[in-house]
Amino acid sequence: MNYKKLIYCLLSVLVIICLTTVDTWAQETREDVVYLENGSVIRGQVMEYDPNGNIKIEIYGGSILVYKSSEVLKIEKETTKVVTKVKKEKRPNHKVPNTGIYGTISVGTLGGLGDWGQPTPGISLKGVAGWYFHRLLGVGGGIGMMNLGGPTFVPVFANIRGNFMKSTASLFYDINIGYGIGVVNPMFFNGLGQMSSASGGLYLRPSIGVRLPSTRQTHIFLDFGYVIQFSSAQYMDWNNNSISEKRTIYRPSFRFGITF
Repeated sequence: MNYKKLIYCLLSVLVIICLTTVDTWAQETREDVVYLENGSVIRGQVMEYDPNGNIKIEIYGGSILVYKSSEVLKIEKETTKVVTKVKKEKRPNHKVPNTGIYGTISVGTLGGLGDWGQPTPGISLKGVAGWYFHRLLGVGGGIGMMNLGGPTFVPVFANIRGNFMKSTASLFYDINIGYGIGVVNPMFFNGLGQMSSASGGLYLRPSIGVRLPSTRQTHIFLDFGYVIQFSSAQYMDWNNNSISEKRTIYRPSFRFGITF
């Protein structure tokens, strides 16, 4: 096979396609341009022209203008690029299914007072996965990290949640119940001394919140709850004596996160 002839044929086909495309585009975008003696230039489509009478031209928008033919200097065909504005449709809100997998990732703040009455703000991070059996009932599990203004825990818990409304925006309830694993925080001191060992206990966080509307599967949510954490710990006092302590920690909790 003669490769030069093959390349020539391919180039010829390409040129023909390009010319055809350009011609088609040009035909679709050609317009009449009327130049008047007073310097005005009118663009549109000439509907009627009588050299001894009048000229009618339809401009963009549908209006029809009429001029005396004696006022016309010349009429030309010109190619112009017509830009069609495509109306962007608004994406509908996401429809939350009544059943299926759900997941949440959240960060929260915890308030409270220390042994001397000083504010002891804390922070929490949690991840949850579960299954909705119904809009009002989903069951899953999760794990997180929780610092209660000094004492630190790793809660492992069951999650129960439900949405009160069928719409994409909804009030919801959320309950975490499980076990908070105690973590030694050597930097934490209280009225007894420095922490040397820690044990966890029952962890409970009931809350109520709102899921914000979204056009996608991922929704932002806010909730307010109350953390209850049972714990025990060993402390070394200032005389190096070991002291045991058991306590139940209560903290109001505000949380922000995403659900999907």
